[in-house]
Amino acid sequence: MNEAKLFADLPRGRIPEILKDRIIDAIVCGDLKPGEKIPTETQFSEKLGIARGPVREAVKVLVAFGVLEIRHAEGTFVVQEYNSKLLNPLFYDMIISRGSMYELLELKIVLYQSLLFLAMRKATDEQIQHLQNLCQKYRNAMLEPTPDVMKIYETNECMKRYLTEIAGNDPVSRVNELTLKIASYSCVKAIEVSIQRGRTHAMPDSYAADFEMLAQRDKAALAGRMDEKLALWQDLLCD
Repeated sequence: MNEAKLFADLPRGRIPEILKDRIIDAIVCGDLKPGEKIPTETQFSEKLGIARGPVREAVKVLVAFGVLEIRHAEGTFVVQEYNSKLLNPLFYDMIISRGSMYELLELKIVLYQSLLFLAMRKATDEQIQHLQNLCQKYRNAMLEPTPDVMKIYETNECMKRYLTEIAGNDPVSRVNELTLKIASYSCVKAIEVSIQRGRTHAMPDSYAADFEMLAQRDKAALAGRMDEKLALWQDLLCD
């Protein structure tokens, strides 16, 4: 278990929500594995300098979701398989049985293509311009003299979530949100590799081309853009 992330300094916000997301992220990234025992309430409380109540609340929610289970006299563990209490079996199944990196990339591209197609049909010119402005902020973060990986990642997520918003399809949005959560580690890795290889223009250029195509409402170009997008992600992530 990698405890560094679990016990990192807490940002501002509701502590139970932060802890809940932190535990889920640890499972997504493989820092907590199915069947593994999580730290106790006392450990969380002492190492984070917080009361035990918020820890208990976060664990209670994840137990209700079916992500964690309490074994009396043993502790709290990550569940090993789907159970009927799980509110989102798709989410947990994706966490514990991730396919290959290539399959995950394909899923991301399929959903991204769907969002672009829907945005072409529904988004206003003003919304598309705002999306392009967010893309420029992403580029600026990438091109800083000393790039901050997490700042770049957060800027990227903001841009992609706005695309989801202007696409205006709730079921697609929910599936995409789960996929972004599962694939967060791959996005961070792609940013790190881009910086290491001196290719900080690559991903911003790719998104800028996508959004220019979106501004032109060019549906015919969509399939070709997705081929290019998949090739870029493969180059950055797949050995």
